[in-house]
Amino acid sequence: MLNFTQTHQVTKTDLFKNFIADANEHDIVKAKQSVNAAPVNAKAWNDLGVTYYKHYRENLSYKINYLLCFERAFRLEPNNVEYLYQYWTLRGNAETDLKKAMACYAQVVSCNALSNKKQGHLWNAIAAKYAEFDLGFSAFYCLFYSQHLDYFNVNTWWWLKHIYQNHLVDEERAIICSANIERLNQFLLPLPLVDDRMPINKDSGDPLCPDLNILNTFPKTESILPIPSLTAYLENRRVLELPSTFIDVQVLKNKIIALQSKLEKLTQTVQMKEKRLDELERANSNQTAARRVLSGETEVKSTIRTVKRYGMR
Repeated sequence: MLNFTQTHQVTKTDLFKNFIADANEHDIVKAKQSVNAAPVNAKAWNDLGVTYYKHYRENLSYKINYLLCFERAFRLEPNNVEYLYQYWTLRGNAETDLKKAMACYAQVVSCNALSNKKQGHLWNAIAAKYAEFDLGFSAFYCLFYSQHLDYFNVNTWWWLKHIYQNHLVDEERAIICSANIERLNQFLLPLPLVDDRMPINKDSGDPLCPDLNILNTFPKTESILPIPSLTAYLENRRVLELPSTFIDVQVLKNKIIALQSKLEKLTQTVQMKEKRLDELERANSNQTAARRVLSGETEVKSTIRTVKRYGMR
């Protein structure tokens, strides 16, 4: 159980009282100085949390540092959606007790001001937490709902493809997921995914938002999940930044590959045009030489005519 502070009324003497000592990286020291200068500035605490997260997100022993920063930023500005999202999502990820984790996620789920992209990442995190506790169908439901919110997330389609292919043995839907991964790599819109296993809104036809209270009561489904790779989702999430600014590494790589391919094609086009230009220049040079030869022959003939004309006189 993490020992979080429940108030932002801290003094300069105990600003970092509960923090684990760090290596004093330059950017962390600089961010701490900003906090010392303005201990009730939410942005200063948030910036320090972001800096800690970038340095220590892979080192779970330091999670208390960035969680405390994000908590203080949120306590100082409780109406800031960004701070609410960062703090409660990361705290939910850090919790080892399922009910406590879901209580944290519920704080974010109840927020109506989040973008679809942020909601999609939130439900992916919730799915990963359910997978940790072998609640396979709950995890599957969250992932399915996530793709409805943010269908541009390649990770979500990858997990769904894995579940459909290896656990639900649903080749038709696995093919749709696989096709959508390829379509996203080519910057195309994904195909719609419909599944009669999922509860839907009868009016709109959209998947219903999962109810955390109900999902928590679902039985374990070892026959469907856990998926080893999904269980390790939190540790190998393939993201570079905080939940609020996710950057999918695979998508980034795919974009780079696409740009490289485009660059190669442009290079080939330029080379072909340069080759054609060289050919035209050589042809033009040959034409110029021919014209010079013809011009010389004309001059010679003219001279001969002149000589003959005056010679005959």
